[in-house]
Amino acid sequence: LQRQLPGSDLPTVVVTHHAPATGSIAEQYKANMLNPAFISEMDELVTHSGARCWIHGHTHSRFDYTLGDTRVLCNPRGYPNEVTRFDPGFVVEI
Repeated sequence: LQRQLPGSDLPTVVVTHHAPATGSIAEQYKANMLNPAFISEMDELVTHSGARCWIHGHTHSRFDYTLGDTRVLCNPRGYPNEVTRFDPGFVVEI
């Protein structure tokens, strides 16, 4: 887990379907036994990945936090009439 993702002179961006870290568990689901179906506990991997940004889906809550030097983002639209704090104008500059 301590190795960095292979890279180049360009910033690394990782995009996954599942959330990579426990910081992407919404407060109302912190004790839910189904969290492993949505969230992977790869906090250390993300922290030491060397990635500039890690973008994920699968959750229906918006997240923007940092693990190490990696910014973890999720901006889900969700289902109709679902409150996700989706921001249609959200832009990330790498």
